Amino acid sequence: MFINKNTILNWIMPIMIAMVVFVFARPTLAQIMTPEELSRYVLENDVTVGEETVGGFRHIYYLLNEEKIFVTSGTNNSRDPAVNKEYMAWVTEVNGSGGQIFLYHIPTGITTAITGSSTNLNPRVSANGEVVWERWLGDRWQIFM
Repeated sequence: MFINKNTILNWIMPIMIAMVVFVFARPTLAQIMTPEELSRYVLENDVTVGEETVGGFRHIYYLLNEEKIFVTSGTNNSRDPAVNKEYMAWVTEVNGSGGQIFLYHIPTGITTAITGSSTNLNPRVSANGEVVWERWLGDRWQIFM
């Protein structure tokens, strides 16, 4: 089979250019979603969350179109992310504590501290942003909401 010069210029080159543009533009497009578009996206898709060491500290992220969007930073370790549609919860060690629970709303980027003392672990979040977790109180673990 013979491919002539016109076939390469008219078909193959534009397809290759489109593929390169798609690969490099897709992460940028993910960053410029409006809060409404992002809200619709997270409601319609399962969002993957994870934790990764950055600069010697564990940080929490979610994946948006295969790009990691970090929601924690700084010099505190964070762990145990949980997600349900547009809400995330996790544990962050604050001032040497055993762990404090935080809630994050993905479309708006708002982080809320749920706890402020004691040792708190294993957060779980509902689709409407309600958080449950375990807390060491007195001499035993208890469940809080």
